[in-house]
Amino acid sequence: MSMMYLIKKIVVITALVFGLVFLPTHTFAQITPIQEASPSASIETIEVPADSGINLTLSPVFLNLTAYAGKSVKSTIKLTNNNEFTEKYRLSVIKFVPDTKGESIIPIEDASGDETLDWVKLARPEVTVRGGSAETVEFEVTVPEYAFLGYYFGISAQRAAEPGEQGTAKVVGQAIMPILLDVVREGDKGPLFVDGDEGIYKRAELASFTTSSWWYEYLPTDFEIRFKNTGKVHLVPFGDVLIQQGGIDVGSLPINEGRGNTMPGVTRTYTASWADGFIVREPVQNESGFVLDEQGNKTYNTVVRWDALPKMRIGKYTAKAIVVYNNGRHDVPLEALVSFWVIPWKIILALTLILTLVIFGIKSAVSNLMR
Repeated sequence: MSMMYLIKKIVVITALVFGLVFLPTHTFAQITPIQEASPSASIETIEVPADSGINLTLSPVFLNLTAYAGKSVKSTIKLTNNNEFTEKYRLSVIKFVPDTKGESIIPIEDASGDETLDWVKLARPEVTVRGGSAETVEFEVTVPEYAFLGYYFGISAQRAAEPGEQGTAKVVGQAIMPILLDVVREGDKGPLFVDGDEGIYKRAELASFTTSSWWYEYLPTDFEIRFKNTGKVHLVPFGDVLIQQGGIDVGSLPINEGRGNTMPGVTRTYTASWADGFIVREPVQNESGFVLDEQGNKTYNTVVRWDALPKMRIGKYTAKAIVVYNNGRHDVPLEALVSFWVIPWKIILALTLILTLVIFGIKSAVSNLMR
């Protein structure tokens, strides 16, 4: 029996003696499917309440499209009218640019002189959708021969005519679906280059992989993965953080599960948290959100999860980040390692005191017997 196994066993027994029990609870939401609407051409009259606001959902949330230069690519956008009454929407194409952090894209207020807007053609610039229903609209992006690298568009949907005013201002609103277009040249072989430039079209590196501390009394352990896009077009990294102890896998966490984009020349931070343990610290929450201390940091409660009794975390752990991106031809994996310790010192201290008392008692008993 190894010393580490013996320590873990004694720690678990000690934790059972202290006995703080909190059982996790879960809630589930019921989802009601939305029916597809009948063709909008059959709807002639539309009555919209004068003080109502637009309540429209566009899906998908965003689109990543790839097209060859000189070719075209087709896709669709789905409009879901969440109001109870019929609405008529006007669709238009807008231009996006990366934000200052490079983590997302934002619309340009006036891009009327941008010729790339003419690349996108909507099958139906106006569409009528019944209340609680949805309509799908096709569109096509035609890319000229000279195009290359990344372009950022959006399809905006707003009411074809606003129903009225609220006070002195009209009731206005719109929904936007971003489109991230990646243009490549047909027939390229091997790495992609830009007009003889040595900079590769799609490339990236792991700037860093760290934990918030080198040791923890209890889980969670928070990981920070900084992914740097050193290429010339947006990338969607993905992967996992693999956690081991003594060469044995003990945990796995997804990286960029929401498939967020990293813009060219930007270092974006992705996070993951490992909280799969017997004793963990959980953030305190109330109706307003997380409860903060005087310094603005989250407050925590220590929770014992009796259903995770075998997962008593103690000792040294090693985490490996495996981040994958596509360079235009194949997936490229990037790897990094970091180590950390989990030391439940309060339990270890209590255990040490108990062992000391036990040893002292045994010695006293033996001494009395030998007199």
